[in-house]
Amino acid sequence: MLRAVAGALLTPFVVASAVAPALAEPVAFGVSDAVVLRDTGGTAGLMLTLSPDSAARFAAFTIANVGRTVAIRIDGKTVMAPVIRDPILGGVLRISGNFTRDELNDLAARLLSGAARVEAEVEGR
Repeated sequence: MLRAVAGALLTPFVVASAVAPALAEPVAFGVSDAVVLRDTGGTAGLMLTLSPDSAARFAAFTIANVGRTVAIRIDGKTVMAPVIRDPILGGVLRISGNFTRDELNDLAARLLSGAARVEAEVEGR
């Protein structure tokens, strides 16, 4: 079972350009790659690479929402709710928090199969 994580880490990795999004509805994203990793501190995480069109939408979304708390949901469940400190422009992000390695492996497999839905929405609008 995937657990909701508050205050998890959302980190930018690559830079690209983007266009402005609408803020009224959750924004859905397609994932082209999902890799389970463990950082030097031993915390399990998941690195997601968004599809090119989703990367541009996510960049625009983060540009428009710097300073706001954004819920990142997978299959309707909030997996993290970070404050966007800087635009995330390259379509690569890392989800980390209180996950087991088995949970992350299952999540990665579902994301790669296209069976899981990823979306973001501004909290407290």
